[in-house]
Formats: sequence, structure tokens, C-alpha cells
Amino acid sequence: TNAVGQINDALKKFDAASGLIVTTADSTPVVEEAVAKLSDELGKPVYLMAGQDTARFVLRYGMDMLV
Repeated sequence: TNAVGQINDALKKFDAASGLIVTTADSTPVVEEAVAKLSDELGKPVYLMAGQDTARFVLRYGMDMLV
């Protein structure tokens, strides 16, 4: 949940419209609940991309980013 706190600080500091946490670790119910709670509290969308979703994203788009 450390990343949730960091995204909270960043959203406030930069007055961002939304947030995205990207991790290679697997998601847990605790983290998902913390992300949902933060999104509700701020009234802004906060998303979590974790585990296999991150791997699929990198495999699909990663090579294009290297060029």
C-alpha cells in the first residue's frame, strides 16, 4: 500500500486528474481496496495494473517503446 500513498501525494501535488499504479507484483485484495478507497476519497479515477496485466502490456507494447 506504499504505492497508494505515493500516488495520493502525487495526485495532490500535481493536481492530476487521475492516477495509475504499475507493478510487476501480483495484486492483493488489500491493495485493490486501498486503490478503490483512495479513488472514492479524491473523487478521481485511480487505476492499478499489476502482475500478468503488466507483463501482457510490456509484451504487447514494449518493443515499440524501444525503437
